[in-house]
Amino acid sequence: EQIRQINEAYALILDYLESYRFSFCEEEFYRQNPDQQLHRQFGNDPLWGI
Repeated sequence: EQIRQINEAYALILDYLESYRFSFCEEEFYRQNPDQQLHRQFGNDPLWGI
């Protein structure tokens, strides 16, 4: 029974990984990390920058 559950879990994880999409494009990066987008836009600004 336990090996059957392990096999089912493995199949579920494998299915998830095969259909998981992640883009490495710059637009997607900034969409996922809005603080980095703000730093990029205003990082050197004397009023708003860090």
